[in-house]
Amino acid sequence: MEINQIGNAMKMIRNSKNMSLEQESELLGIHRNTLALYENNPENMSLGLLSKFLEIHNMSRDIFFKIVYDNSLMNFAETKEKEQ
Repeated sequence: MEINQIGNAMKMIRNSKNMSLEQESELLGIHRNTLALYENNPENMSLGLLSKFLEIHNMSRDIFFKIVYDNSLMNFAETKEKEQ
């Protein structure tokens, strides 16, 4: 797994919710430029920030890392369908 896949997954999830960088960064308590940097290269992002991201999106670490590895939101969509 490349570290950039984590940032790509974060961006994919944010976009799937039609959230802007500004909206997401406000919820995370960081500047939008910082979020943009993390989406492009999350190497220096803290685990605490990732945890907050997952909490905002009501997503488990397991589902998030399936999205990272698959580079697809299909796992997330399938999980949501099962919950309904």
